[in-house]
Amino acid sequence: MSMELYKISAKACDDSARLADVVFVHGLMGDPYRTWRYGEDDSTSWPHWVADAFPDVGVWSLGYPAQLSKLPRLPQLLRRFGLLPGASKPSAGHAMALQRRAVNVLDRLVQKKLGQRRLIFVCHSLGGLLVKQVLHASAMARDNKEKAIASTMSDVMFLATPHRGAELANLAKAMSTLLRATVVVDDLMAHGAHLENLGEDYKTHSERFDIQTHVYYENIGILGSDVLAVNSTSADPGIGRRPVPLDRDHGSICKPIEKDDPVCERLREIIEGNYDAGRGADDGTLPTKIDDGLRTDTRKARLKLISGAPTSFAPTPGQFVGRTDELAQLRAALLHDVQAAGVTPRSTVICCAIDGMPGVGKTRLAEEFVGDDWREALGMPKGTPQQDLCARLALGPDDRRSAEDLAAAVLAGYQRNVPADQVITALRELLLSGPAGRRLLLIENVDGRPQAEAASALVVQLPGCTV
Repeated sequence: MSMELYKISAKACDDSARLADVVFVHGLMGDPYRTWRYGEDDSTSWPHWVADAFPDVGVWSLGYPAQLSKLPRLPQLLRRFGLLPGASKPSAGHAMALQRRAVNVLDRLVQKKLGQRRLIFVCHSLGGLLVKQVLHASAMARDNKEKAIASTMSDVMFLATPHRGAELANLAKAMSTLLRATVVVDDLMAHGAHLENLGEDYKTHSERFDIQTHVYYENIGILGSDVLAVNSTSADPGIGRRPVPLDRDHGSICKPIEKDDPVCERLREIIEGNYDAGRGADDGTLPTKIDDGLRTDTRKARLKLISGAPTSFAPTPGQFVGRTDELAQLRAALLHDVQAAGVTPRSTVICCAIDGMPGVGKTRLAEEFVGDDWREALGMPKGTPQQDLCARLALGPDDRRSAEDLAAAVLAGYQRNVPADQVITALRELLLSGPAGRRLLLIENVDGRPQAEAASALVVQLPGCTV
């Protein structure tokens, strides 16, 4: 088996307007299909359950050679001990060092056009270390498409991942001559400096890119003993919520038998955007880290917003060229349920963020999207005034205005004066009406915590609107 990214939901994976991508990554001596199913067919496969439940989400499974030993019979022996989830075709003792494999995988993710919408990883064992290394490679990449993998990564679920290594790998290393160990053993050595560095890199990058971490680990040892392949200490990446133990061994933790299994329920919550761990206080405050790249999200309250230039209905002069990938991401994030006659208001705010350094063209990109893609989606002709397509709000430095004051500022641009206790309702009505049937709200200069908190207090009160 060579490295490949397999389509579980082929139709959704080929749909450029899909809402998100979920990638399953197996671990040591795993398999892109058998690792995730408890039976022999797709009806027992967790990734296939996800594909069936979310037809507008691309579901993928990464397969790659990750053999512990060059001995052909060792996988069968370890599987008997419950250390392996099962593999169909061992890779003849082949493996690649973690750093090299990460570059190899990152290139394939870009080729398959991931990184253009929300990206979620589900990782078993060694697969978690690989995803952490992919994140690091993406964060340090020179190519913008490779960088987009990190900037669109929203959640990582670790299942029995040895963040601090595995003592069994130390034993394998000591017996390396007898076992004919591969380079994977070096990657899994307990308390190794490379794993410590990778762990610190993950903490830094997950905070930088606002990536949520979900952790589960085994509580049943090898052959029912007290010896765990990955203990609770090693399973803890040191970030995110407290790791959760499950009544599973190392090989079965990634093979849920019921669709309401804890790991299945958590992944469902993540995809639906209903899991808000670490996304601010209950008052709806926003993450404040701003970084290069495009981030999209459809969460109900914890939102990232658009930054840009001063409010004006006049588009920036000049002809717009390039940014085709970014425009595609905006279309995928904001236009999936827009029809010519308008849309039925939803309970969530449809929200997208454009992040980047000053002067890179964030506002111009937003204007191009509004004047072309947004206009066409609403069935409006060329030349439609921008104020009929988009309402704009510019925040000032250290802006701490209330949600009502911000709503009133937007309404003032349309010469609408309403009582203070009605401004939020009036703004929502403005955004869900007009010649085009609805308007997009463009919030600019969300450059720090004060602006983020001010904008959040307004946005969470605009269900069904597009921001």
